[in-house]
Amino acid sequence: MRSSALMTLLFNAGLPVSGYEFEQHSPDEREALLRQLFADTDMVVTTNPAVTLVEIEAEQAAYLITEVGHFAHPSIIRRSLSVHKGAKTIQVRGFTAAPSDIMSTWLGQFRMQDELIGQTFAR
Repeated sequence: MRSSALMTLLFNAGLPVSGYEFEQHSPDEREALLRQLFADTDMVVTTNPAVTLVEIEAEQAAYLITEVGHFAHPSIIRRSLSVHKGAKTIQVRGFTAAPSDIMSTWLGQFRMQDELIGQTFAR
């Protein structure tokens, strides 16, 4: 992953995280979502074998898009910064055309990672 200020906030800052919800989509709905996402011209895209990462500074969001071969493919996770009354929070939301138990597992991995990071910052 890139090491940008946005990525640090979304993945490594120890901010409170909420959400971990997802919507079930058909493959066609997922493709439409991807077309809409990639229509934004102000983004940074990092491609890896299993996951493509799309950062959109204007949204204060990063999208993790699974590639063929990833266990949760075809799925997307969106992590975004939310500020309410001065308090920063990371919102996690998913979209998937994979079986719901697989997406639950992938989101569960992010939840565990976020809990470990939060414990580190609580020390």
